[in-house]
Formats: sequence, C-alpha cells, structure tokens
Amino acid sequence: MAWRMGLLAALGALVPLAASAAPVSVPESAYTQPQQKVEVEPGRSLNLYCTGQGSPIVLLDAGAGGGILDWRRVQGEIGKVTRTCAYDRAGHGHSDPLTAPADVATTVEDIHRLIKTADLGAPLIYVGHSIAGLYGVYLQGKYPGDVAAEVLVDPSFAHHNQALQLPGKPDLLAQSLADYLTGTQRCVALAIAGRLSPPKDKPAKDCLEIGDAPDLADPGVRGEILRQIADGNVGFANLSEALNFLLPSPFDIDDRQMDALTVSFGAKPLHVLTAATPVMPGATPADLAYLHAVLSASHARIAALSTRSSHSEVADSAHYIQIDQPAAVISAVRAAIDEVRAAK
Repeated sequence: MAWRMGLLAALGALVPLAASAAPVSVPESAYTQPQQKVEVEPGRSLNLYCTGQGSPIVLLDAGAGGGILDWRRVQGEIGKVTRTCAYDRAGHGHSDPLTAPADVATTVEDIHRLIKTADLGAPLIYVGHSIAGLYGVYLQGKYPGDVAAEVLVDPSFAHHNQALQLPGKPDLLAQSLADYLTGTQRCVALAIAGRLSPPKDKPAKDCLEIGDAPDLADPGVRGEILRQIADGNVGFANLSEALNFLLPSPFDIDDRQMDALTVSFGAKPLHVLTAATPVMPGATPADLAYLHAVLSASHARIAALSTRSSHSEVADSAHYIQIDQPAAVISAVRAAIDEVRAAK
C-alpha cells in the first residue's frame, strides 16, 4: 500500500468512502501542475493556487501526504464567495523540498511566511484537515494575528496516538504504526533510488498501489498521486511529518511542541468537523465505537478553545470529509466567512 494511503490505517483513523457527487467548478488539471510559486525563504518556494475574489481570504491546508489536490471538490465552490487558496507544504506536491524537519513549529513558520509573502490578507480563515489540525491550533497560539477564524476537518490533536490506544489491545495500533513506518521508509528509499518511475519490481509496484476509489478515477488525479509517490522529496517530507507525529515519547516532537504552547481562540469562529466512520484493521465493532467516541470527545475539546465554536459529526464520511462529503466542509467554511464579515 502506498505511503499516502497507509498513514490513515496506521493511525486507526478513517479511510475514504465513495465520494458524493458534488459539482467540481475547478478543472482537475489545476491541481496536477505547478501554480504560483511563493518564495518563503531565499531559494525555497511553496506552491500556491488561488481562486475567487474578496475577503476574508480562506487558506486550505491538507492532511499528511496531501496537498492542493485534496481540496479539488471544495475550493471552487468556496471561491464563489471569497478568495480561496490551497497550498502544498514544503516537500509536498509542487513545493520545493524540505530544508528542516517537518514538525509543527517549522510548518507553522512556513504558513506564517506564506501568509505574509503572498499577501493573503491576514487575518484569514484557516482550514486544516487531519494533521493540519495541529498546525491550525499552533498557528492561533503562535501567530494569532494571522487568524480570523478556523475550520478544522477531522483534525489530529496533541497525543493523538496515545488517545487511540484500544483498552486491552495496545499492540493493535502499535503494530499498525510500525508497519506504516517500515513501509514508508522502504518506499522512500526506492523513490530516491529512482525505482518507482517506472516500478522495477514487486516491492516498487506495492508502493504505487493506491486502490480504485471513485475519486481516483480521473486519469490526471491518479497520475499526479502516482507521480508524487515516486518523488523521493515528497516521500521524505511525508516521512518527516510522520516521524515527528507518530513516534512515542521521548521522540514525540509534535506533542511536546503543542504542550509548550497555551492556545485560546477567544471569540474567534471555530468550526470542527468529525467524520462518522472510523476504521482500524483488526478492530471489532466495539473497538470502532470506542475509537469514534475518543475522536469525537477530542474534537469537542478543540472546539472548546473558542467561545464561538461548533462541533459537528459528518454522516456517511470517513477521514477525507472534503472528498466524501464536500458540502459539509463548504457549509462550515461559508459559515465562518459570514461570521467574520459580520464582525467587521
């Protein structure tokens, strides 16, 4: 299984369901090639793609292993209301390679630089999926002037992996994480060696196995995902994010960075979405019910960081709510836009 898909199973998180039929007002090709390159440090740029006009600006940040491609079902619709931008984090998609470990603090520095350099009109509305939930909370704590509101889509959180330990079955998640990291390291090594494009043998072909979900039917989308998997820089960036997020203490860099920062959103609008369908290989229905309860309670605690928040469960959706149920994300973002505009 490709590393991009494997992280979801490793976390006991949520795997994609069949995508709902939503209008796509931006051509898929916009997400499969470089767009605006924004220099956030001398000689290092991030890939940014914007649609629409107006304020507040919305910035879309993908989950681990993702990028602008993950927002293809929602960006065009939000762009009808205000200027909406998606970007690839360092090393991902069409951005330049990493020059530092992809931990929370480093990633948020890039977000802050991107907002300033691209003149994204801070404060803006930050929309973060999965691991970008960490980045959104940290961004508010470190650079509150950058944030007018946030929408966090099935977000990860500090000590995420400890929270997902199943009672009486601690080895289930630990083995998933170990398998994921081992497989990821193998695929990154093959990518760097140039053995994934084209794949030279069965191990290489295994790295490029991404399944046949309906949202992958577009040849351009499928081809771009396979290109990224075969790119050693993208694989290295994904591995760096995973190591900082997944490893237990004392190596849990992201957890320690989050713990060191006190965060409050005050009265800023904060909308948190929880996917309804958890999946973990080897888990029983009772285990899955437990996971869902933990994720929902954790997301409720994130929502409690603001006095103007909402926490909603999205039915018929797995982890990629923006793919499975894009209307739910569009609705939450539009609500945040209305709230920010009303406060001016």
